[in-house]
Parts: sequence; structure tokens; C-alpha cells
Amino acid sequence: MPTGDTLHPFIELYCRLGEGLWGALPSSRLALQERVADIARYQTMFIGFPVWGTTAPSIIRSFLSQHDLSGKTLVPFITHGGYGTGSSQDVVAQHAGRARLLDGFVKQCDQERETIAEVTQWLGGVQVSR
Repeated sequence: MPTGDTLHPFIELYCRLGEGLWGALPSSRLALQERVADIARYQTMFIGFPVWGTTAPSIIRSFLSQHDLSGKTLVPFITHGGYGTGSSQDVVAQHAGRARLLDGFVKQCDQERETIAEVTQWLGGVQVSR
């Protein structure tokens, strides 16, 4: 841990690095480098992400907002570090347009041993057209 005279340069560097991250705040939307060209052919989409800052990452907002998901079924699967999903499920609902949103799978990290059985059980209950 920096102390005394070494603390100031550390804080200055931290602040400079942080300035570049403001565009990546969870509430922002980033421009996608590419879009799914033939998204119309998909009726069901599984969309997975980690909760970041108690909400969905900005790239998820961008993806959902920049694609026409009307009439599609979205099935989220979400991981978090112990604070729950926060507003992430509401964010998905708000940005998914007129898509049908199914209950997603939520998993706290660091519980990998239980994950396979839980995901298998969850997938068995997901009702989507094949």
C-alpha cells in the first residue's frame, strides 16, 4: 500500500486511469463494433453477463438497444459477487424492446461445485420453441 510521498503519484495515476473508464459506466451505452447481421433468424436468445456495479454492464444495454428483438424470447443467465442482481433484470427488460423475457438463471460466484447441477435443472424448466 502506498504511503507518504508515494501515495500522491498513486492517487494521480488512479484518477487518470479512471477518467478513461467513465464511458464504460454501467448506465452508459457503448457503440458496438459489430452487430448480429442475421438476428432475425433467432427466436430464442440466451444472454449472459456478470452484474457490475449492481446492474447489467453497459455492453449489454448497447446490445439490447441496438438490435431489434421484437417477438424474440430472451433467457438471461447472470452471475454476481454476492450482492444479488441489483437492477440488472430491470435493465434487460427496459432495453429489450418488445422481447419476451423469461426468468433467468442467477448464480453467485465462488459456488462452482453447485453450478452444473443447478444449470442443468434450470435448463430443463426453460420453455422455449425448438
